[in-house]
Amino acid sequence: MRVGFEDIVRAGDIYWFFLNRINALCALDIYRGDIRYISTIPGENFIQERLISKIVAWKNILYLIPMRTKKNAVYTYNIEDGNWDAIDIGEPSATQPYEKYGYANLYRNLLIMVGQYIPEVVLINIDNGDVKRIKICDSNDKLCFHRHCYLIEGKLYLPSAQSNIVYRYDVENNKVEQYSVGNFGNSYVGITYSNNKFWLSPYNKNSFVEWDGYLEYCNHDLPKEYDKYERNIFNGILKLGDTVLFGGLKGRKSFSYNTSQGKIEQVENQSYYMLTDLGEEQATLSIDGELKIKKNNREFKMMMIEEGDIIRQIRDRLPVEVFDMVTATVLREGDLMGLSDYLSIVLG
Repeated sequence: MRVGFEDIVRAGDIYWFFLNRINALCALDIYRGDIRYISTIPGENFIQERLISKIVAWKNILYLIPMRTKKNAVYTYNIEDGNWDAIDIGEPSATQPYEKYGYANLYRNLLIMVGQYIPEVVLINIDNGDVKRIKICDSNDKLCFHRHCYLIEGKLYLPSAQSNIVYRYDVENNKVEQYSVGNFGNSYVGITYSNNKFWLSPYNKNSFVEWDGYLEYCNHDLPKEYDKYERNIFNGILKLGDTVLFGGLKGRKSFSYNTSQGKIEQVENQSYYMLTDLGEEQATLSIDGELKIKKNNREFKMMMIEEGDIIRQIRDRLPVEVFDMVTATVLREGDLMGLSDYLSIVLG
């Protein structure tokens, strides 16, 4: 089976990602093609889909953003000594029916997270652990924001998944503004910035939008290949130099738009699991498990990642002999998994 993960981050020469179906932090040396299972979050279920949505790296610490974790905390992993810790972020301002937080980024000493079903921004001071919550809009238990927000010059842009509103949160001044962008019936899965304009990827069958960040915008028709789709078309958006990639959700096509030439470059029969901006680099993971790392829109590394290779590493490190037949659990540090979960890994 091809591997799936929500995000990837670079720390030094190593790329880090967290498996989508299993509680497993992994490291990738892309130049050597070496993938290693590193560790498991203590206290969380071993078999659990979408535990972690994003990973933010700062110095020797990885900050793992909670998506479907039991504990409402940001987990931290020390790359140097292998120790886990957690920053308790307290109870959210509203009920979380599904995913907790999707987008995250670092601004100065603040770790910024955006709720997916909770319309709030959470600011964590990584120096002292202080937590502050900023309400963006009212909650209605529906999906508020997808994972592709955009931070630039201390301002965070959050496109709504329910309407054509884009919220702008000024981190410095703690001020929220909102703008109506695009057609009234539009809603968005992501936003990026290219050639002095913002670009928004639609959630439903509507136009993609070019926006100046204030009042002026331009609607652009989707390619004709999308005429048969009504909604759930795209998984996100990613800037690749002068090109913006609109990544198709599973089973959907993707297309690239050249923002300097103002034209669609190509429509491809490819869907994307992940679209990640790493700053100087960009990473994509296709549905079939092909990871590409690009710089200046030029691909410099590509590889296929098999989940089975990582599973075998995990299996080799599990203690086969420590079954407790009375409680039907595997006794290991943290009591992380039950017998059925354990056997699904050991026996494949």
